[in-house]
Amino acid sequence: GSEFADEYIGPTQKISVSDTLPNEPFKNTSYMETSDIIQNMIQSINDGEELPPIRVIQHPYDKTKYNVIDGNHRRYAFLKSNLDNINAIVIPMTNVVLMKSEWGDDNKDYIKLSDVLNNKKLIDKYFVKPDGTNNFEQPNIK
Repeated sequence: GSEFADEYIGPTQKISVSDTLPNEPFKNTSYMETSDIIQNMIQSINDGEELPPIRVIQHPYDKTKYNVIDGNHRRYAFLKSNLDNINAIVIPMTNVVLMKSEWGDDNKDYIKLSDVLNNKKLIDKYFVKPDGTNNFEQPNIK
């Protein structure tokens, strides 16, 4: 998820929820199966109510897939609903920055995604792959 994506304003379009990829692999999402909030979202979707759009980016090397930047709970509700098309705001890659990890420049706290699109190893550190797997490093939480 992102602390800033929910503030991004852009045109809304319909995309297939089956073409979206969650991007929080270390978060325990098993509670979504029994959450009253999620069940209410599913019911609202099935009743035809509009939910706020999710925010996504096109996957850096598979333009048929989208990584969810904000809206994983709504994504899950749509996966469990009777509808496949979800409202989404597609954030252009030129507006996405990656927070510093280990790309080699000690003088910057972030790097523009559009500047590193050809670096598959780096992209795989930040994004779930189109097949749903990832190369993320498990955080060392104590």
